[in-house]
Amino acid sequence: MGRTTHEWWEPYTDQTVKELMLRKLLAAILLMLSSQVSSSEVWYTSNEATPDMPEMFSRPEKWAQTRALVNVIKIYQRQLAADKPGQCVMCGDNIWPTLQSHGMFERLHDWNIHLAIEGGSVKPGNCDAVNNARAVIALIDKLKRVNTKLYAIAQDHPFFSGLADCNAQSASKTAYYVKRYADSIQAHYEKVWPGEAIKIGLIQGYPYFTANEIQESVELLIQAGYEPAFVHLDIDRRRMLTYRISYSRLKNDLMQLRAYLSSHDIPLGIIFWGEDGVDKVKNAQNLIDLAIRVKSLYGAPEHIGIQHWDENHDQRKVVPDNLSEHQAYTGTNLTLKTLEILKGNR
Repeated sequence: MGRTTHEWWEPYTDQTVKELMLRKLLAAILLMLSSQVSSSEVWYTSNEATPDMPEMFSRPEKWAQTRALVNVIKIYQRQLAADKPGQCVMCGDNIWPTLQSHGMFERLHDWNIHLAIEGGSVKPGNCDAVNNARAVIALIDKLKRVNTKLYAIAQDHPFFSGLADCNAQSASKTAYYVKRYADSIQAHYEKVWPGEAIKIGLIQGYPYFTANEIQESVELLIQAGYEPAFVHLDIDRRRMLTYRISYSRLKNDLMQLRAYLSSHDIPLGIIFWGEDGVDKVKNAQNLIDLAIRVKSLYGAPEHIGIQHWDENHDQRKVVPDNLSEHQAYTGTNLTLKTLEILKGNR
């Protein structure tokens, strides 16, 4: 038997109270999701040789909506280190002189967007990270000359490099070298910018390392006396297939890492990237699929990284274009779509 009109508006029935409570709960969940994304730190990284990267600073109107949502622009360290094309063959024209002439440093300051770099600490040929620390120190001095502070450093897979490229170097030894790397950079930064500190975090690969292994590596760093400013997770879905890692397993691992890192007040970030350096359409579809997966399994991470690095068959790192945000498959358009997904609107 159907409900009467009176039953629908009667404010004091048990069923109505339950429905009101459910609506309030759903509204609270939606508010939490929206708040989580609005409080997330959004990082954007262009591919190294994408031709329109300099235009992001000389033609800011092409990504005005996206730019208002971005907190950090991350540049590959070798792009800023290079003063001549031959010093970074993979960078194309996207090196210091070009970026400077297009007003990158002034624009970032005007927009209140932080500058970060991704670079190596423990890497092949520099397994103790000493020379790589010196290179960052030189870059800090170089940026000082254009009155620009380096907000953060994302170390590129130091534990992977220690294991795969440094004669199976123990994780504890890698942790010691990373701690020393961070200490030397931090000490110099405080001399250059008195009273200031730089955020030094790391990128960890999943599922090459399990959640337990990632947690153990962070614990080793803490025991060595260095607490990462953040951990950014590089989720490789191709390797997930190879290792037969299910998405339910990924969900459990993300929850485990969030619980552990939260206990140390370390933000967990997820890098959203496409796996095709040749086809911009497939690249975009792949990135958006990851965003949908993460949203359904986990929600919005504390750091949302939209990043591009896959190379094509000519070993050129150009896909996707960055601009315009109104054009399909571009990096800035993908940023808008990714944030829309994580807000719960899709």
